[in-house]
Formats: sequence, C-alpha cells, structure tokens
Amino acid sequence: MPEVGRRVIDKGARRTAIIVARLGPYHVARLAAAGAALGRESCTAIEVAARSREYAWDPVEAEGFRRRTLIQGRDYEDVPPWERTRAMREGLDEERPDVVGVSGWGFPEARAAVRWCRQNGRVAILMSESQERDKERRWLTEALKRQIIREFDSALVGGDRHVDYLVRLGMERSRIVTGYDVIDNDYFARESDAVREDAAGRRSALALPRDYFLSSARFVPKKNLPTLLEAYALYQQQMAGAAWDLVLLGDGPLMPQILELRSRLGLEKSVFLPGFKQYQELPTFYGLARAFVLPSTSEQWGLVVNEAMAAGLPVLVSQVCGSAELVHEGENGYRFDPTNPVQLAGLMETLTRDEHRLRVMGLASQRIVQGRGPLTFGEGLLKAIEIGEAYLAARGPRPLPNPALWI
Repeated sequence: MPEVGRRVIDKGARRTAIIVARLGPYHVARLAAAGAALGRESCTAIEVAARSREYAWDPVEAEGFRRRTLIQGRDYEDVPPWERTRAMREGLDEERPDVVGVSGWGFPEARAAVRWCRQNGRVAILMSESQERDKERRWLTEALKRQIIREFDSALVGGDRHVDYLVRLGMERSRIVTGYDVIDNDYFARESDAVREDAAGRRSALALPRDYFLSSARFVPKKNLPTLLEAYALYQQQMAGAAWDLVLLGDGPLMPQILELRSRLGLEKSVFLPGFKQYQELPTFYGLARAFVLPSTSEQWGLVVNEAMAAGLPVLVSQVCGSAELVHEGENGYRFDPTNPVQLAGLMETLTRDEHRLRVMGLASQRIVQGRGPLTFGEGLLKAIEIGEAYLAARGPRPLPNPALWI
C-alpha cells in the first residue's frame, strides 16, 4: 500500500476534485495519499474517459478516494473537445467541489474546470509539470497562458524548473508548491527486491540478459531512442566484448525505425525489445537491470526515473528532463546532453567499469527519491489548498472569466 498523509483537514470537509484525462496506476498512489490527508469521501478523482490509446494501462481500482468517470466506453482521444467540455461542466455541477485540482491548462476540459471555479467562487489549483525548455515558446501562446494562469489560486508542480516557468508566466512564487511528480516508492523497492531473490529464474523466464542497461519509453520522437541506440553502439565498441546489453521497454509509431536502426547497427543480439509492459510487470525489469537510461530531448518530468531510483538503480538522465534534478552527479548517476551520443556512450562505459560502486549508487538513488513519495503529494496538495483558499479570500469576488478560458 502507498504511504498516507499525516493529518486530516480540520476546517471541515473540503470537497476536493482532482481532474485527470484517464486514471492510471500512477494516479492511484497519489490520490490515496490525498484521500488520507483530506478524508476519503472528500477526495474525488474526476476521470474524463475510462480508456486511452496513448496510455494503454489496465483498468485500476480507486482505493482510498472516490472516483467519477465522465465518459464511458470510448477512448479519450475519440471524444471531441466540445463533449469533454460539456461533460466536465455537468460533472462539476453535480459534484459541487470546494476545490478543484486541474491537470494543466492545454485541454478544453481543463479550461472549462477553471471557468467553473471562477463562476462558482471555488479554489482552482493548477497541477503542472511544464517547464520552459519543453519546446519552442511563441509569444502569443505564452500571452494566452498568462491570462489563463491568472485564474488559478495556487499551483502544485513537479520541481524547481516548473516553479520557475510558472513564475515567468506571472504566478507568485509563494503560491506554488512542489511535490506533484511522485510514485509509490515502496512498491518499486519491495517488488524489485523480491525479483532479485529469484534473479536467475526470472531472467530465464523472460529470456533477459545477465547484465543490461534499461530504458522505458513510448516509441515517439521526443524520447530520442535512435540516439540511445547510436550511443549504445559506440559504447559496445569501446568495451570490446565486455559491454552490457540494452533492454528497451515500450512500443509506439517509431518501432519500425528502431528495428531498422538496430539491424543497421548490428545490434540484434544485444538490444532487446520486450514491448509495452503493464505497471505490475515493471519491477521485474528494474530488479534485473544494472542501470537505467532516459535520453529524451523533451520531457516535462519522466516518472520512469523515479521508478528506477526507487528500485535501487544508478541513472543516466538527459539534462533536459524535469527529473534530472533527482540526479546528484557521481552520487547516484549522471546527466548528459541528449544530442551527444559520444558523451552518453562514455557515461555508460563509466558505470560498467566502476561496477563495484553500482550498489552504493543504487542505494543513493533510493535515499534521494525517498522524500518524493505519495506522502509528498498529499501534503503538497493540502498546502496548495490552504494557500489557494487564503488567496481566493483575499482577492474577493471576480468578474466573469477572461476570454482566454473560452478558447
């Protein structure tokens, strides 16, 4: 079971709704902690749709919080924006929460939720992991964002880069809390350790190599997997027969390109592609790996880094990832330039040749990430609620929402 919050709100039962596109395993641990902090009946996950093609997770159960699904029987991607907006408005009208946690600002149903908060005098909390370097920023889009962000009362974000971006967009630093990007650390630590107790049997059952680097990602351009393969090919040459193998978990539209590049580089016997794996299968791959690599050229956070660290692995993380702030250089891993395969190959060689330090680095990973578990989310949400309530009370009644919320 995930960690739980340390206290229950004492100002009466604030009804809090947390909005997500589709409820997945990562949300459950956070929301259970939020339910413990707020009271189970006071915490509701409002899920826009029960299915999604982008994240093909198995269905999850709501434990420790209430759940409401707005649209059944269809993938999120197949529901038109106007229908998601209408369903959100109607759902909030029925739930009547005092506080609404809104995941991002880029989707019409998210803006509809903020609009509902403004029209009904409710606290609107922005939950964001956007950072300035995610992509090229255009002045008109940024101007519209500033207008939208003005309508939030507080924010719960991933880390320092996300705080800085919201400040640049006009939100006071004092209204921003960190702790959004967390996972159930105990689950990954416990299950990975269990796998290691029967490492030979688990490895044989899955036909996995004895020593390997692990990466886990959707096969889409921003994950930068071709550069990882190029770096791995260089690393293999440098190691002259002593290289670890590489396991890439995931699937997606770039799979044919990855297969072709693997063949062209002559890596068919050393690069393994087991495909997409469900949440409950992941600890096996972490538990048998020697180190983890995330090479993305754009990554708002990258929860796979949290998972790998909780499982006790050293990590190599692209410097543009939000989760790169979890990497303490030389202590639990290294950051690298995702456009530089030579640098990444060198770091892979460093870990391989310094094998006696791997366990120490893995323990450092667990220690560093331990302060970012579900409890962090629950307490961060509680703090964001208190800040948002104070700000809303001080700001007083507002006119109808600005036009940016209607886009």
